[in-house]
Amino acid sequence: MSFQGYAKKKIEGKELTILQKNILRVAQSFRKNHRFFNMETLFEECCKALPNPETEIDIAIRDLYKMKYVVEGSQLIKEDILNNEKRNKILEYVTIYPGAHEREIRKAFDLGAYITYRHLGYLVKFGFLRKSTFQNKSVYFPIDFNEDLEAKTLLLRSETTKAIYQSIQKKAQIRLSEISQIIHIPYTTIQSHLNRLIKGGLIKKIRKENIVCYVPA
Repeated sequence: MSFQGYAKKKIEGKELTILQKNILRVAQSFRKNHRFFNMETLFEECCKALPNPETEIDIAIRDLYKMKYVVEGSQLIKEDILNNEKRNKILEYVTIYPGAHEREIRKAFDLGAYITYRHLGYLVKFGFLRKSTFQNKSVYFPIDFNEDLEAKTLLLRSETTKAIYQSIQKKAQIRLSEISQIIHIPYTTIQSHLNRLIKGGLIKKIRKENIVCYVPA
């Protein structure tokens, strides 16, 4: 199975009902002559085209909006999103490198700022990616990525921070001077990374016999 097929299957989750599939077919036909969707006009078109009671159609459309198969104010529907090769590759990249930020994605695919913004916007809007902010940067995670692991993942994307964290884990209890000797980085540089790890809840700073040490949290 291609990544595109896998991603669709993974994101969609549960099987659509026959009515929901019929509504999407109406939506596909409707968009040929209309630039954007809204719930009211889609409901009216479905009531004309489908034999189901209005209440059932209304509930089914609302469920499709909740599942982001259809998005208010967009001409696209969910199955269109990954038909774009570049968007498909961006989703694949973020799945492999969760926490990727916009500039990194632009560089990876040689894209301009606006095009990157548009592709990421569609992936977020239709429920493929989740957007967060880290150190004043917009970062992206797969929609099903464990939110409890976001902070750790973002911190350890820095090779220096990761090396410091691994040194602390390996030694269980370690001084700043020892970390510097192991990874060959100046104290001043290490200190800022240690502060981020403490703030992120990954390590603790303790004092033992007037000596400051760092331990895993």
